[in-house]
Amino acid sequence: MSRAWTAVLSKTLSRDHSDMLQELFHDREVLSERSFTVLQKIVLQLDSSNLRTELTRSTATINAVDSDGNTALAWASQRNDPYAVEQLLRYGADPNIYNKFGRGPLHLAAEHQSVECMDLLVKHNAEINCADQWGLTPLLDACWDYDLPSALYPVMLPGTNVDVSAKSGRNALAYAATRDHLAIAKYLVACGASMNLRDKHGYSAIFVAIIYKSHKVLALLLENGAVYTQNDNNGNSILHMAADFGTIETLGVLANFPLYEADPQARNSKDLTAMDIAQARVDMLDGLFFLAFKDFIELAVECGRQSIYVD
Repeated sequence: MSRAWTAVLSKTLSRDHSDMLQELFHDREVLSERSFTVLQKIVLQLDSSNLRTELTRSTATINAVDSDGNTALAWASQRNDPYAVEQLLRYGADPNIYNKFGRGPLHLAAEHQSVECMDLLVKHNAEINCADQWGLTPLLDACWDYDLPSALYPVMLPGTNVDVSAKSGRNALAYAATRDHLAIAKYLVACGASMNLRDKHGYSAIFVAIIYKSHKVLALLLENGAVYTQNDNNGNSILHMAADFGTIETLGVLANFPLYEADPQARNSKDLTAMDIAQARVDMLDGLFFLAFKDFIELAVECGRQSIYVD
């Protein structure tokens, strides 16, 4: 119930969705248990008082936290309320107070791609490389929900680690690859983000793009020379990954690039070739993909490998 009210108060839902949750979880005693201060209630529109008037009267609770560890500034940031953010900062709100999940105002603004709020926070010395309990920084948060490069600008400053990784081992480019965020991926590549950094499973951004069917980002990575010959921790090559997670569209993207060094006969830690994995999909009534994969191996890979010797 508390999570439902957090979603409502964050103002990130549609009006219909918000109304539905309020109808389902109508027990407002939950709100009283959150220990909101007057400033937090004003920001959350639970109190109709004027924010600036209240701040002029007293700033004693400006950095007070609720039961989840969020300050008034944190709520204003995730609600994309630049007026409230500006007023709170002007009156001395600390932008580097983190909630029980290790997330501060800049994380929350980045998560909701509140660019104006992010800019205000950074100008007031919000820490740009702070990591929450999952290892997520504001940069990683900004890559997640929307394909909006401008959401990265406030945190792409001198000193920003463009290849900072979450505890999963994924950097910002890999996060963009999970959502096929082409514009953000282009920006990160232009800023020098590593295309070959591997996560805790041994997946590079190319593998992540294949797993999540992110075909636009997959093409971008290959166009820009990402290494496709790395294997994951289980010995799976790019061909194994395409056989396991790919679609016919995935094969179409891969076929546009010379994968001369990909070995169709290579076996993973389970002693399976890529063709073995594709064959298993026939048993899952995916015979059309198997035929396409067979043609892909013969035409795009084998012919490419043979052309090396012809040349």
